Amino acid sequence: LEDQPMGPRAPRSTVRSADEETLSVAFRRHTLLPLDDCRYALQATIPQLTRSALHRLFQRHQISRLPTAEGTKPRQRFRSYPLGYVHIDLAEVWTQAGRLYLFVAIDRVSKCAFAELHERATPRLAADFLRRLIERVPYRIHTVLTDNGFQFTPPRGGWSVAEAARLIPLLAGRGLKLIEQPVHHDGGVDAWRELRAAMPACPSPLYTDESTQTADDVRAFAGLADGVNVKLLKCGSIEEAKTMIRFARDLRMKVMLGCMIESSIGITAAAHLAPLADWIDLDGHLYVTDDDYEGIRYDAEGHLVMPRRAGIGAVPRNKSQFG
Repeated sequence: LEDQPMGPRAPRSTVRSADEETLSVAFRRHTLLPLDDCRYALQATIPQLTRSALHRLFQRHQISRLPTAEGTKPRQRFRSYPLGYVHIDLAEVWTQAGRLYLFVAIDRVSKCAFAELHERATPRLAADFLRRLIERVPYRIHTVLTDNGFQFTPPRGGWSVAEAARLIPLLAGRGLKLIEQPVHHDGGVDAWRELRAAMPACPSPLYTDESTQTADDVRAFAGLADGVNVKLLKCGSIEEAKTMIRFARDLRMKVMLGCMIESSIGITAAAHLAPLADWIDLDGHLYVTDDDYEGIRYDAEGHLVMPRRAGIGAVPRNKSQFG
């Protein structure tokens, strides 16, 4: 004898729509957040959502248990961040009505999450999403990190001059510390001159990134940029980086020490210049799954800790691999 299932052949909610169920499932799979966190984040979009209903939905789709990370290589920990450091992502979701776009924002510290489903993914919708996020979160958002392109960030590394002149004053009201590369580097010095003419009194410090890759570039932006982002992989050597920093100081410009997504050998080399910089953004090695080198690290308070070894201090993790 065998008990036959008596329920519906295709279980579905009688309260939530198919799109709302798709949103809930996509949110869980994309964020891997616990059940209660998912419910809290989705309630703004699906007010009638209950904990038990969400749990049953996850069970039906076999995602009621979060995947384990057994057998995976332990990853380096990120720096500690203050409350208000938000990561925003965008994912495509397929429903009965076709393709939709899931906008997701998660605070790295509190794990507070916010999500919306849209038919399109445009910069205007992304801006509206950010405004609603700011209204909903009960504390000030000071940093937004995203790996996406034009929806949340300047396209191809910079806005047009007209876009920058319109958006920078709006962003300045959010307590920004600085804005990197507001106009694309293809425009050269002329684009920065146009931007400064359009905004005689810029409310936020403007830093160059792609526009300044050599010491001569730094001189060209005197009086136009408030600071420069110095990256070893772009300028080519520690000596050139030091020259860029010296020129920037002579021109009363601030200095950010940046990086690309690279291994710890490059990040550790750059870290030796940290005392010469006002801002340090050296975390590219944390995004490398199989980093072949061991170098700098960050302590629980987010302080950069240099290795106590000869040379730049970076050594191979697997010495036999390098002979």
